[in-house]
Amino acid sequence: MFILLLFFITLRPFICSFAFLEPEIIYATLLSLFLLSWIFIKKIELATSPRMTIALSLFLLALAVSLIFSKNQMFAAIHTCQFINGLLLFLVCRSLPREKIPAVLLSMLITALFICALALYQSFGKAPEALTSKNIIDQIGITYIEQHRAYAPFITPNALGGYLILIIPLAFTLKNRAWLAAPLILTLLLTKSLGAIISFTAATTLYFYFQGNLKKKRMRTILLGLIAGALIIFLIRAQANQHIFQPSFSVQMRLEYWRLTWKLISAYPLTGTGPGCFDLPDARYTHNSYLQLWAETGIIGITSFLYLLFTLFKSGRGILKEGLDKNLAAGLIWASVGFFIHNFFDFTFFLPEVSFMCCVVLGLLLNRSPLSGAALIKDNGTGQERSR
Repeated sequence: MFILLLFFITLRPFICSFAFLEPEIIYATLLSLFLLSWIFIKKIELATSPRMTIALSLFLLALAVSLIFSKNQMFAAIHTCQFINGLLLFLVCRSLPREKIPAVLLSMLITALFICALALYQSFGKAPEALTSKNIIDQIGITYIEQHRAYAPFITPNALGGYLILIIPLAFTLKNRAWLAAPLILTLLLTKSLGAIISFTAATTLYFYFQGNLKKKRMRTILLGLIAGALIIFLIRAQANQHIFQPSFSVQMRLEYWRLTWKLISAYPLTGTGPGCFDLPDARYTHNSYLQLWAETGIIGITSFLYLLFTLFKSGRGILKEGLDKNLAAGLIWASVGFFIHNFFDFTFFLPEVSFMCCVVLGLLLNRSPLSGAALIKDNGTGQERSR
């Protein structure tokens, strides 16, 4: 069953939920059946800490209420299933034997390297034939290609950037695999997504502040490289001939979307519009996942979700302080913090091809399964090895 789990995790980024609806439904259905079978066969306990149990229960309650009062219940039901699938994936990854974690991380990194190769080919070559044959690429997509912005196999460069934010830190959790981060960071820069690059830079700064596991020279090199890349990309995009591709337009657009979203929140304060039923006159997403979640699930939904995030990171910080698997915990926290920072400016939380990777990361972070036999854990904080 573990090999099948790796298959589902590997396949997920290649199915664009926005563009390929039928494959998305088939994948989501098969994944649900697989995860439920895993939980039943392995007898996984659904309960976690009391705080997390309360937060999850309230969030599921908010989803149910917003689904009931949604004007498009069929569409809302599909998106509710996406939330539930993410929760099931989190529970399965949280219960994995600890000796399986490196295999999961390595498979995610190998997949990301393949995606980077595809994105680089698209950026400097041409769009994948599968997209052009289905007329998925509109004028904006054609301009992305003309500007050599990497985004394949995702729908936008921002989505690819959000995905890479989650994957890059994983390279630093595996021994002698940090070099794998280089092509991933290069591809992140080639997305020319300022929001993704700034979010990753902020998360990287926090990582080095709390962890400090890498040498200071390497730390300065990575951070200076990211800052220099962001400045160069800002200058390049500021010179764009079309106003819609300039950074100032992105800021104005987001502010307007947030203003309109607040009107929706005011109109449906308790029940929300329903999962997946958020819609603005000129946009499907508001470019702020927290505002959009509030609009879709109401006040109970956003409150319980923020409380859930607080509980998750508090638990992760506790694992980091224990000293066991410190490098692994720090890398996973680095990845998830970058993802949630980025969602202040974008919407990858609502793209399962990206958000499911975050469910895997959080599940591995909170994994408390014992090591089998006499396996040893290396404490990266002290350089000692101890048995569990």
